[in-house]
Amino acid sequence: MQKPAFVWNDKEHEPAAEPCSLFHIPDRDYGDPTTDNMLIHGDNQSVLKALEQDYAGKVKCIYIDPPYNTGCAFSQYDDILDHSTWLSFIMPRLRLLRTLLSEDGTIWISIDDNEQAYLKVLCDEIFGKQCFVDTIIWQSSGNTNNDAEQFSLDHSYILVYSKKPGWIPYKSEGDAPPSTLWIGDETGHNCQATYEQKELFPERIKSEWFATPKPEKLLRKILSLASLASDLVLDGFLGSGTTAAVAHKMGRKYIGIELGEHCYTHCLPRMKAVVDGEQGGISKIQNWQGGGGFKFYELALMTIDIL
Repeated sequence: MQKPAFVWNDKEHEPAAEPCSLFHIPDRDYGDPTTDNMLIHGDNQSVLKALEQDYAGKVKCIYIDPPYNTGCAFSQYDDILDHSTWLSFIMPRLRLLRTLLSEDGTIWISIDDNEQAYLKVLCDEIFGKQCFVDTIIWQSSGNTNNDAEQFSLDHSYILVYSKKPGWIPYKSEGDAPPSTLWIGDETGHNCQATYEQKELFPERIKSEWFATPKPEKLLRKILSLASLASDLVLDGFLGSGTTAAVAHKMGRKYIGIELGEHCYTHCLPRMKAVVDGEQGGISKIQNWQGGGGFKFYELALMTIDIL
């Protein structure tokens, strides 16, 4: 018997997702009642399993920004796990995400050096080394940290995998094949993402901001390369709602999944503002004037009777 390519403690003791279904909450819907866009509150492993029946092979582009396992505790996420625990957490979710990808689809995963090398090997196993597209280096910080003792950490990574070998990105304006080095204003940086929050929620104090948002320009770049209008986009770690907001403004269909309370405090009000035509982020670039809508769902555990 061939041994697994990558082994760690408890790898083979993968917890099964709880049997569940998605419960529609009409009172939290907003905008166009005929929309297929979905915001879902619940554990993403169980939600992805629930989506499998209707959405297997239908998602054109997946973006996820999972906890980086940095050794820091953020207010929205537990981000202190050993390597094996983190790998056991992410592995079943990646397997489900692969099932949801269309044959011409791609997955884009933000990560930093704490788990990048481990994640690359794990993704090689799940998606196949032949489906590895590239590693993008994104300039996440717009300013050098002069207080750094060793190096100023100014970048993070985006791992890109396709469902099938030979994937070709959609060409940007002009751009020639896209570069793997994303720097400058085209893809923004973390300070811009923080500013976008301040624009959206000017009444909130700093402690109420989402700790680790991504700028809308970064997601615009990804969705431009990986999808067309009306394609389905999914984010299983929706965070503050950036992927859904950008997908909405770019005319993509989307599914956003978030477990934390910020599904209500950040994602929901943000997406209502998008539907109403808010002008932050990429709105002016996209000539966004509002419209569309989304439906809201909760994860409901299913009771199974054993006779």
